[in-house]
Amino acid sequence: MEEKLRLLDPFTEEYKVSADLGTEQMYQKIDKEIDSPTLFDRWKTQQPQCRFGQEGICCHICGMGPCRINPKKSERGICGATAETIVSRNLLRHVTAGAAAYIHHAKRAATTLKETSEGKTGFSIKDEKKLKEMLRCLGLQESSSPMEMAKSLADFFFEEINKPVEEPSAFVTAFAPRKRLQVWEELNIIPGGAHSEVLESITRTMSHINTDPMELLLNATRLSISSAYTGLLAAVMFQDILLGTPKVTSVQTNLGVIDPAAVNILVHGHQPLLVWKILEHSQDEDLLCRAADAGAKDIKVYGSTDVGQELIGRGNGSARLAGQIGSWMKQEFAIATGAVDMMVVDFNCTIPGLKAMAERFHTKLLSVEPVVRLEGVDTLAFDPSKADEQARAIVEMAIEAFTNRKPDRINIPEHTSKPIVGFTTEAVLDVLGGSLSPLIDAIVAGKILGIAAVVGCTNPHRGRHEMSPLVLAEELVARDILVVSSGCCASDIQHSDIMTPEGYHYCGDGLKEVCYSLGIPPVLSFGSCTEIHRIVEVVTALSHTLNVDTSQLPVAVSAPEWMDEKSLADGLFSVALGLFTHVSPALPVTGSKFLSRFLSHRESKRRHMRNESTIVDILGGEFAIETDPVRAASLIEYHIAKKREKFL
Repeated sequence: MEEKLRLLDPFTEEYKVSADLGTEQMYQKIDKEIDSPTLFDRWKTQQPQCRFGQEGICCHICGMGPCRINPKKSERGICGATAETIVSRNLLRHVTAGAAAYIHHAKRAATTLKETSEGKTGFSIKDEKKLKEMLRCLGLQESSSPMEMAKSLADFFFEEINKPVEEPSAFVTAFAPRKRLQVWEELNIIPGGAHSEVLESITRTMSHINTDPMELLLNATRLSISSAYTGLLAAVMFQDILLGTPKVTSVQTNLGVIDPAAVNILVHGHQPLLVWKILEHSQDEDLLCRAADAGAKDIKVYGSTDVGQELIGRGNGSARLAGQIGSWMKQEFAIATGAVDMMVVDFNCTIPGLKAMAERFHTKLLSVEPVVRLEGVDTLAFDPSKADEQARAIVEMAIEAFTNRKPDRINIPEHTSKPIVGFTTEAVLDVLGGSLSPLIDAIVAGKILGIAAVVGCTNPHRGRHEMSPLVLAEELVARDILVVSSGCCASDIQHSDIMTPEGYHYCGDGLKEVCYSLGIPPVLSFGSCTEIHRIVEVVTALSHTLNVDTSQLPVAVSAPEWMDEKSLADGLFSVALGLFTHVSPALPVTGSKFLSRFLSHRESKRRHMRNESTIVDILGGEFAIETDPVRAASLIEYHIAKKREKFL
């Protein structure tokens, strides 16, 4: 029987690091039996963390530094840069790195789409309808040949990302909310080609070039928009075209899904294309026979982090993921079960400390992404034209690693859950009968107060794994706020029954009635961090249906445990979309009075009293920093209530 996840008191001694029983069990095992610190132990050794880094007031971009701002001693860097310049420049650098990573992902997907259209890969066109829809939106010609259309779309994407900054990106102008485009146009933040935007942004952050904090902030906002449409949107659409759009289904999650009798391959990262082929070839008859000869009963592939979220709503023929392990923070604990034979990593969120844990077991690590290099770890760079050959080779490596297992070291927690996953814009419309009207009617009637997206990374910054996303989700649905989730937050929330149809017992009376009648959970899983774009699609559709700007909707966003630089790009885009955006931990901008007051929800009233503008005045959105998830839920509820006054 599946055990319901328990939310534990974060201050008890019995439970040290996680609200999830499986992770807690593995941590205590490692703590007692294995001489290998985990990320939770390393987090403790870093306390207290550097205040200058947390506040964004450390600068090390030239040979005169590093400099740090200390109001009692040094209010400017050696070159004369103020805290405002240093903080805004650092923020732009962070956003540039995050945007570049998303755009890189989209390029990998576009390259696979192009090579598939030329007959060079073993992939095919799975969603021709979406392909045609993209062509229509971008003003490209349809044809009777899916391959011709795929080539046209891929070629257009590469032309677009290489445009100069002066030429607006067609991906932005075609897919962004219409009324929001008017706001961006007035501010001159509609981006051009993604490559040009990244180049321009990183150039502006060099020492002694751009020192205007407002200009640097607007540049970061512009780049976040580029990241959202030529990064997230493009990657999601191209992957849907190649692999099929996800379908609503259920999946087993948590460490307990690992089968000790099978050859076990754990796929970890963000890019699902090669993993799709690994899934397919894991069921090749000759490889299954080889696994049986080695003593295994099956070959199973499990998801970790976002690549798992990408595939749990998709199946490749008879092959499906055997389960989703969880967020990026579980990678060391999965290896410590002693039953993971191979771990395939493809992009960010693969921690440098992973190899130390793998060396204490038999697990074979393999990088399959050209930009990912781990010291002492083999790399097999994904080549779309060789994907079938590479996937078979990976399965063969896993079978070989299985023979090195030490059965007496296997220790798999029993805890599992079975959430409903695979929600997309199409799935939401299908549940609602093909129109957003039932959702809008429920909001107008007050049965649903509004919608909150709980998205992004997880982070050990508060010393407790899985607490913030789960507590926040429970608090929101209890207040009749429908929650949508993606990324590692979704992976954490999936360990609770709040993502099952029975989860309506967490809800207030109004949301409970809606969930029960539609047969949906009160928290809808929208997949990976890249698939945050699917949530943007729903917000855009609401904006167009009601003919209002996105800033007028009773919608809010929370990144309750943001961690990497992509999250900063996402958060700034959310504000650019005009949405109230809760974040925790604090953004690295608190060392700048200007940025703190300009961006922060709590400072807005004070600035208005001084007749100073805030980001709400120019974009309609704002950041709210709050580390306590219950208080964060109250902030979101208050914001949604204020929006409802105008919405109704």
